[in-house]
Amino acid sequence: MSIKKSIGLLIGGTALAQIFTFAISPVLTRLYNPETFGLLGTVLAASSIIAAFSHLRLNLAIAQGKTLKEAILIVKTAVILSIILCFISSFFIYSSSFLFNSAYTFAIALIIFVLSLSNSLIDIFNFWQSYRGQH
Repeated sequence: MSIKKSIGLLIGGTALAQIFTFAISPVLTRLYNPETFGLLGTVLAASSIIAAFSHLRLNLAIAQGKTLKEAILIVKTAVILSIILCFISSFFIYSSSFLFNSAYTFAIALIIFVLSLSNSLIDIFNFWQSYRGQH
């Protein structure tokens, strides 16, 4: 595949994802009342912030591994850190949400944990797949 075709595919996929997000927004606002829609936005924002720091950007270090054993060790460390930090962050959100008297505290914390962990694991394994493709 040529570089122009690859760039076009990447730009097209990104544009399509943005168009889909923009198009589905009115549907979601009609399905949920304002309070629930705001809660959805808060959960998605919290999970993306937690996912960004949970693996401590060790996924970028995977490509720097000189040997396969070293890269595997970095992947294992990043996965373990992701699990631990996602759990700690979700527990912190769960314990601090009692200040706001929300009825959905455990469910929200669990959803944030699952979303942030899956997002960070996707990041890690994307870099691992890239590493395996190069070596």
